[in-house]
Amino acid sequence: MPKLILIDPCLFNRIGHEYVMGKFICEEARKHGYEPIILSNVKYEEEVQEEDVPVKPLFTTTPYSKFPKSLAYDKEIFRKGNREIFQLLMKHYPSSAVPAGSIILLPSGCNTLLLGLAQWLIRIKRADIKVRIVLRWPADRRVFSKEYAEEFCKKACDMFKGLAGDIRFYADSKSLVRYYVELTDIPFHLTPIGIQFDDAPAVQLAGQKPDLCFVFAGIPRFEKGITLLHHSIKPHLKRFPNDRFHIHTVTAPGMDEHFEQRFPNQVYTNSQFLNGRPYFEYLMSGDVVLIPYELSEYHLRTSHIFMEALGLGRPVIVTKDSWMDEVLQEWDPAPGVVMKSWTGGALANAMRIVHKQRDVLFARAFELHTQIQEHHNPRTWFQSIILG
Repeated sequence: MPKLILIDPCLFNRIGHEYVMGKFICEEARKHGYEPIILSNVKYEEEVQEEDVPVKPLFTTTPYSKFPKSLAYDKEIFRKGNREIFQLLMKHYPSSAVPAGSIILLPSGCNTLLLGLAQWLIRIKRADIKVRIVLRWPADRRVFSKEYAEEFCKKACDMFKGLAGDIRFYADSKSLVRYYVELTDIPFHLTPIGIQFDDAPAVQLAGQKPDLCFVFAGIPRFEKGITLLHHSIKPHLKRFPNDRFHIHTVTAPGMDEHFEQRFPNQVYTNSQFLNGRPYFEYLMSGDVVLIPYELSEYHLRTSHIFMEALGLGRPVIVTKDSWMDEVLQEWDPAPGVVMKSWTGGALANAMRIVHKQRDVLFARAFELHTQIQEHHNPRTWFQSIILG
């Protein structure tokens, strides 16, 4: 039986889109006659594995390890990551361990992985396998030297041009596709956002009460705008004292106490890891989903939470000039509000606008949810990347 070897050093645990995507890719792979295996980060604990998500924890480095320190640091992290993927693939997947017709899938490709993957493909010389590489953020993300990072990426991608086999590149937003086509002179294809909506409850029209509930989901990191919540909740509650906030505080000890002590009757936190139906129920516990992501980190990056919210019929608040803003502009009227700037005041103002435009926003989000679910799901994702 051919294998589907999913290479994901970003998979650390059972939260976030890496785990969700890995799970549905395994499910879809089996349906189409492939034996799946995920090569994850070593931090993924084997004892928490599920039988239908086979994981082999191997990687010690990850694209998320990068920080803009210096050009020397950029070069070292690129060297370290590419050496590791090459050595691990040579050790665990020499040509004899890769059945005919197998698929190699890199769902979060970047500079720390591309060169090593190309070197392994050169070494095994297999024209019968498929290689699918998805680049989900620009080459200059979290680097000191934009010029060096983009030149490195271009040279790494050039190595794939002369290789045998069915090798294709993808990105998950129109703007990112344009970026990589211009950078590499390689055809890039656009993917849907793969979301397992099969686990979601039936969608009901939100915003039926005078007061509103705003939801912030996922790991509350700085770049996701958690600090903006600290500065926007108080002024918002002065205007709308009966509104509520549901804030996901997973992996952030002490944050739940901070919010609930400041706003004991308006803010409710959840520090549990959520996926599947409980996660969707959490998003649907509110009326509006907050996605105030910081642009320097989310430049050209997509957000699964954004598309999940729309697929559940929830309007959103997003950052100006982000991918989320780009997508909202495709609809008129849009199922969301765009912040004028990345500040707590702008977030508070956006929440005020939701109240002012609530009838149109909630009706539009509900109207579009079926369309979202039918396009952004595991079957369309797998079809476009693996079978297309």
